[in-house]
Amino acid sequence: MLFALDFFIRRIAQGLVLVVLVAMLIFTLLRVVPGDPVRMMLGPMVSASVAEQTAKEMGLRDPIPVQFGRYVSQILTGDFGGVPSSEAHKAAALAAREAARLSMPPTAHRFWASSQPVCPTACSLLALHSSLPWESRSRSA
Repeated sequence: MLFALDFFIRRIAQGLVLVVLVAMLIFTLLRVVPGDPVRMMLGPMVSASVAEQTAKEMGLRDPIPVQFGRYVSQILTGDFGGVPSSEAHKAAALAAREAARLSMPPTAHRFWASSQPVCPTACSLLALHSSLPWESRSRSA
């Protein structure tokens, strides 16, 4: 029993170290990419003052440890960022996702409901796959 507990604790510690190292690697790779993300987002013709103001608002001029802390806190809260878009685009995307969810067979609804907080990407892919009528997929196979 003691061996199993010791083994479990070591594995958990190794997993946590690995997660921290991967987060640091991804953060570093995102910061090392050439080019200014503000210039890429706003375009090359934007004035320097607007670019600097946008960079400050996005937190890109903060010290690196502060940026990494914000990055980790956003990961822990499930905020993986997003694409700036209008409310109309967000509503259209949500409506399309809901329509795809409603077209799924009843067994997939249980999977959707039970795993939605855990793996939204897999559920979204399932919803996209399920956007075809169930009967047409079974006939084509």
